[in-house]
Amino acid sequence: MNPFWTVSLFWIAAVVCVAIALAFVLPALLRSKAAAGKASRREVNIAVYRDQMKELEADRTNGLVSEEQFQIAKLELEARLADLQKRLPAHSIPPALIAEWDELDEALSEARQRLEELNKDN
Repeated sequence: MNPFWTVSLFWIAAVVCVAIALAFVLPALLRSKAAAGKASRREVNIAVYRDQMKELEADRTNGLVSEEQFQIAKLELEARLADLQKRLPAHSIPPALIAEWDELDEALSEARQRLEELNKDN
């Protein structure tokens, strides 16, 4: 075979391989990173707040945190959650995330009720 055709065939094969690789890589790179990042950030924030509240309640029930420390930490957590709610407009939040937010608010309400019951007993 002529060296010209061998080299040409190599370059054609190389270009085809690069085109196939780009067909797989470019769609992922061209997606809007801003929209995906904001949605996942919200979900992560809410999951973190929920986990922190569960850990706080577990620490209180195990005696690792006093009632005063529990109340201070809970108020701080509520303040951070309220700040997050102020920064995120409701129309930009997906319905599933709103449901998770409601669950978190219910957990906070239950914690408040338990704390009030404990304070009444003392």
